[in-house]
Amino acid sequence: MNILEDLYSGNINLIDQCFEHNSEYAKFFQIFADNEEKLTTFLSSLPNSEKEQHMFRQMLNTYNEMGRFTEYDRFIEGFRLGAGIMLETFVYPQQSVIRDIC
Repeated sequence: MNILEDLYSGNINLIDQCFEHNSEYAKFFQIFADNEEKLTTFLSSLPNSEKEQHMFRQMLNTYNEMGRFTEYDRFIEGFRLGAGIMLETFVYPQQSVIRDIC
C-alpha cells in the first residue's frame, strides 16, 4: 500500500506509538510516573484529602488535554511546512542568480 491508502484505511495512527525503554524519553517518562505515584500515595495518606486528590487528577487530565492540543498544532504546522517544501521544490520555477554560462 502507499501512504494515501494506509491513511484512508486507518493504518496510520500517530497517537499510539511506542518508545524505546532505554531512550531519553523513557527516562523522563519514568521520572514523571514515579513522582505521580509518590504524590498520589502522599495525598491518599492525608486525612480528608479527597478534594486534593481530585484537584491533582484534574490537573493531570488538564495537562494531558493541553498536550493533545499542542501535538495537534505541531502536526499541522509540520505538515504545512513539508507541503510548502514540496511545492517550492517541484512546482515553483527554480530561480538562481548563477546560470550555466560555460
